[in-house]
Amino acid sequence: MTPEHNHPAGLLTAAERQSLTDPEASTTDSTVNYQRVRDRLRAALKDCQVLYPTLRDTDIAAVFCPDNEREQQIIKASTQDALGLLTLGMLRNDDLIEIRIVDAIRAAALASGEMATVELELFRDPMPTVEQFHSHVDTDGLTKTTLAAYEQLLWESTAAPSKIAAVSNELGFEMSAADIQAAYQTPSPFVRPPQAAVVQIDATQPDETTSK
Repeated sequence: MTPEHNHPAGLLTAAERQSLTDPEASTTDSTVNYQRVRDRLRAALKDCQVLYPTLRDTDIAAVFCPDNEREQQIIKASTQDALGLLTLGMLRNDDLIEIRIVDAIRAAALASGEMATVELELFRDPMPTVEQFHSHVDTDGLTKTTLAAYEQLLWESTAAPSKIAAVSNELGFEMSAADIQAAYQTPSPFVRPPQAAVVQIDATQPDETTSK
């Protein structure tokens, strides 16, 4: 989630963007016409069918490779949010997610002058209860998948705060039932938790010299 208000209108107007990210705003706020938002998003998806095969490489680089480091971070986080939104749509309409993503990466790599081998397996299970989550952690440890499920449990207000607090403390996260209850009651503009995006990774390149 990248709440930037001082930029030109895209899918949202400045007023819509402000209202949608304001925790005090009502979901029925007249500032946001959800039908118009849906129409614009649908039209933007159709525009991607035109832009993918026609947008010049220089234009793509100008959008996704800005010189400003802060702007680069915003673009990377926004790209992940866009991917999340597209994936959410594919989950909702039971689309062929693996095929879509693998084919898209392969085609984009070829368009960049590279050959990419892509393997993706998606296993979908119902969200675990607090008890089931605890069992998963006992068995597998706190992996990326279980950590994401834990964050969702913190977000999900139908779970009993006392149960989540008990699991949190066993995982080493000091949270009381009162803390979790207070978080549930805090106004939020979001209908789902924002994504955490890695926007900068410093990696040391391996030494390519070889001994003879």
